Amino acid sequence: MQVYSSDLFASITPDIKRLRRFSKVYLKGGEEKNIKFTLPINELAFVNYNNEYVVEPGKFKISIGGLIQEIIVKI
Repeated sequence: MQVYSSDLFASITPDIKRLRRFSKVYLKGGEEKNIKFTLPINELAFVNYNNEYVVEPGKFKISIGGLIQEIIVKI
């Protein structure tokens, strides 16, 4: 399973999609599992024009497998 993020409205253009988490999950036929990931806000940071590591408020797209969810980060 892979978890990606995309910053939709950054002041600069960071990576379009960044891998944030991954895990191998083995399933038998018909088996289901719940997987939990924690993604701290600071991991949505990027280096800005002033060479500072920042997280800007705005919308982010989180992709988990084929599922996509938009979230709003307020700082």
